[in-house]
Amino acid sequence: MVNLRSLLGLKKDIILETNAPGSWPKIRLREEDFKKGRVRFLFSFFTKLMVEAKKNRIQISGPIYYECLGPEGVIDIPCQIKYGKEEAALFPYSEVNDANSGEYLRSKRFMMEKFGVKSYYYAPGKLNEKAKETNPFRIFKPRDVTEAEGYKADGIYSLWWSSKKGEGFSGSRTRELLMGISKNLDGIEPYAMAQLGRSANFVSGEASRADLPEEELVVPVKGPDDRVLLICSSKEKGIVFKFHTKDTPPEYRDEFLATFLDYVKELKRDINGKGLKIERYDGQSPNERFSSLVKSFEADERKGKGLIDPVVFKDGSISQS
Repeated sequence: MVNLRSLLGLKKDIILETNAPGSWPKIRLREEDFKKGRVRFLFSFFTKLMVEAKKNRIQISGPIYYECLGPEGVIDIPCQIKYGKEEAALFPYSEVNDANSGEYLRSKRFMMEKFGVKSYYYAPGKLNEKAKETNPFRIFKPRDVTEAEGYKADGIYSLWWSSKKGEGFSGSRTRELLMGISKNLDGIEPYAMAQLGRSANFVSGEASRADLPEEELVVPVKGPDDRVLLICSSKEKGIVFKFHTKDTPPEYRDEFLATFLDYVKELKRDINGKGLKIERYDGQSPNERFSSLVKSFEADERKGKGLIDPVVFKDGSISQS
């Protein structure tokens, strides 16, 4: 029997498999959408989804691709769907294999454990829901912090705060991470400053380096999970992040610092591998100064202060707490 589509040179359509509720739309893509890379596939998928969603009374309830923070780093969530009174995360795949199956299963578990949200997939075939979980997390990238324009940022921000009775800064994971970040940033601060600054719109131009300011620069940024935090940079302290003490779970603070430390280590390897210039400071380096400041922070803790290096951010201005 002659295939009329082949005879006419028409491309084959593929209806994606899904484990989503039956009321969700059927997504039909062209064969070529799978052959021209992941970006082409995702563009075609979301274009079709937006059209079909209106017909099926489901709604894309957030941005396409947003970042969430987890215990192993940052995870990119393709989108979230609202249907009726429920919401679910949606994961599209252009291939069916054990790696994608395992990534979906780990993502599904993460979304349920952290947000209590179900997860569904679309793929050109059924995923193996008995596959071994694989890691969907990645390390921090500068694009994970962006300008916090339009986000409420007022409040008290701190490097660390006591969240339960008897908890101390001296032996905390936060202290260990802060010291690791400062040590590994030593001499490469201008490179990190340039990358973070361009993403958060406080450094202009395309230069690979940006000097630390003499006076502390404090910039509110939006991080993973749409949480507002402060990037604080100066020649005295280097580059540090401060977190909203009321709105930020301590777990988020430490997870963020851990993946930022991984980014700094990777940046350092890249700079050393390329033989790029390492910053030399007259007198103490920011790392040496920060190490001295940590000793004063520990003295503050012994005096009963539950916040380490806090600042008040209100109406765009910073004051010491």
